[in-house]
This record gives sequence, structure tokens and C-alpha cells, in this order.
Amino acid sequence: MRDAVEIQIGGETYAARPTFAAIMNIERKIGRSIMAMISNADQPGGVKLTEIAIVIHEAIRTAGGKLKFEEVGEAIIAAGGFVRFTQAAVEFLAGAIMAGPENTAGELPDGESKS
Repeated sequence: MRDAVEIQIGGETYAARPTFAAIMNIERKIGRSIMAMISNADQPGGVKLTEIAIVIHEAIRTAGGKLKFEEVGEAIIAAGGFVRFTQAAVEFLAGAIMAGPENTAGELPDGESKS
């Protein structure tokens, strides 16, 4: 199982784990791959506040959070924590890339087909 990323927002703490649906939604909404977002995250202007809010919103939804997208954005601004939330977003996305079921590289978990 993937490690959870703890995200504190709106007075709550969420243990978020990346899911296929969350990553698919993030990529669709930001219009680029999560790899591109991660690689640009440490560059000045490499990610937008909106992109961070999208990732955090999807992340807390995986943990059962019910905050609306606008509430997430406002909470990020109110916390003055753009850098902190950028770090949490990158950790969440990296969890989708670097973690997963224990198996040999390139093999799918038992019961899944490559075709």
C-alpha cells in the first residue's frame, strides 16, 4: 500500500493516498502529466496556485474530505502556506510514481492483465 501524505487544511488532517482516479483527474484538470508538474515544482513559477489547489483538493478527497475546491484554495491562501502545500502536493504525486505494490519492475499485481 502506498504511504499516506498527511495534509493539514481547514482545521483537519487528512491521510491522503494517491489513487488512479485522483491522478487521472489531476492530469485532466491541470492539462499536463504529473511528471511534468513534479519536475517544474522547484522552478520559480513552475506551478500555479490553481494547480496546487487541484492536487490538494483531489488528495483530500482520497482521504474522505468534503471540502469544495474553492474552500481548498482559500485555505491555502489563509494559511500563507503556498510552499508547504506545494511540498505536500509533490509528495502526493510522487507517491503515485514511486510507490506501489511490491512486485518486479514492469509486472502487474496478480490477477491483472497487460492487454
